[in-house]
Amino acid sequence: ICERSGPGYRIVAVPALPALKEPDLFWRELLRYGRARRALQLIVGRCSDDPPGIEGPAVIDRSIEYRAELARLGSDGQSGGDANQGPDGFALRTLEPGAAVLRHLELVRDAATPDAGSSVLPGESERGNAAALLSAGAAELWQAGSGDGVEASVLVCLSSRGAAIHSIGASRLGRTGGASQFLLGMLQRRLRERGVTRLVLGAADESDTWREALFAGCATDRMETSTRYFALAAGWRRKAGSALRLLRENPGSLGRFLFGRVEHFVAYSAPPAQVEAPELHPDLSLRRLTDDDFAAMIQQAPETRVLRDRARVFGADTAYGVFAGGVLAHVSWLVDAERDRHNRIRNVRLRSGEGEIGPCTTLPAFRGRGIYPWVIRSLCGVAAERGLTRVFMITRDSNAASQRGIEKAGLTRCGSIYRLVPTYLSGPGITWRGHRVTLALRRWLGHRDGETRQG
Repeated sequence: ICERSGPGYRIVAVPALPALKEPDLFWRELLRYGRARRALQLIVGRCSDDPPGIEGPAVIDRSIEYRAELARLGSDGQSGGDANQGPDGFALRTLEPGAAVLRHLELVRDAATPDAGSSVLPGESERGNAAALLSAGAAELWQAGSGDGVEASVLVCLSSRGAAIHSIGASRLGRTGGASQFLLGMLQRRLRERGVTRLVLGAADESDTWREALFAGCATDRMETSTRYFALAAGWRRKAGSALRLLRENPGSLGRFLFGRVEHFVAYSAPPAQVEAPELHPDLSLRRLTDDDFAAMIQQAPETRVLRDRARVFGADTAYGVFAGGVLAHVSWLVDAERDRHNRIRNVRLRSGEGEIGPCTTLPAFRGRGIYPWVIRSLCGVAAERGLTRVFMITRDSNAASQRGIEKAGLTRCGSIYRLVPTYLSGPGITWRGHRVTLALRRWLGHRDGETRQG
């Protein structure tokens, strides 16, 4: 049982629900403990059913948990040479304990909110929790970087035969340059040498593409899991306690707590029949992907396992691959309005006759070859053949490289999409679709111009 507390609030958490021989007794005593401690909330991980004795429904956070059976993992290719040195110049790093914990929490924040910048500092409670785990010998802190810097960090909780990642983070360089992959590979290797048989990597989904791809590339198993949040106090007391905690630990995030976070996307569109056809390229070809293609892709780049999982959500017949010299180099989706209706998050919200290209992923070995604009133009041709009259693409406002590729392919910017994900509401959030306003204005202005010319 873990506790997190401060002036005006206390949270009791069970990170992983154990196998229960007497569930009624367990829940009765856990609830008695939480209420005696005047906790605002009880959080239980890997919990499939509502326990007895709690009034009101639980808030359920469902996700995919990734695990690695270390005995089933092959050699990571790092044997021989410097045991602490990676092939790309990354190496394990050791800092003074206080500085190491602070850097770890900074990297965790950086990975969770990549657009927030370095001004968001870890709170005292977070530093205290990490330091307590380390001083008690319940966890170890592993870090990696190049030169004198630390670019990736993982706090892992340990037992004699198993281990679980408590938290993991990386800088932008660590996420894109390979430091996080090197660090996880070294961690798995060292734990296996110490007789640890299982590493629970943690949960991830499409809302955190870096963590999802990282865990998918290292895992041997994946399973659906859920965390349940139970209220032990009145709603006003819970909200007031959470606000006090943020005001004390991280004042900058108080606004996000009260109003939620805002995601900003840039939207592009074009009539597919008007998009210029791709240049003939003897080494590139486009076709729909099969299960065998995904299996070969995962063998080539294990971190792309997440793409196969995504195909099961969008539908396998919506996935297209670009092959360079017979080798899969890029994966994209072309979704129509009918498939879009089944998606939980609908940023564009397709209408009849419309399609959306994306998400798009170029495998690392093939980046920088101009494949991205080529596949966009090719899929516009597919969309036109299917009778679609307009295609859309969206990308985060900070992704300048993706925006350049979309514009190079011939699509034009048609507005912004803002999605507010409220703190206290479940579901996909509230979306402002500015691209619809822009397109409506363009149609209206075009109609007025036509009337003026006729007059």
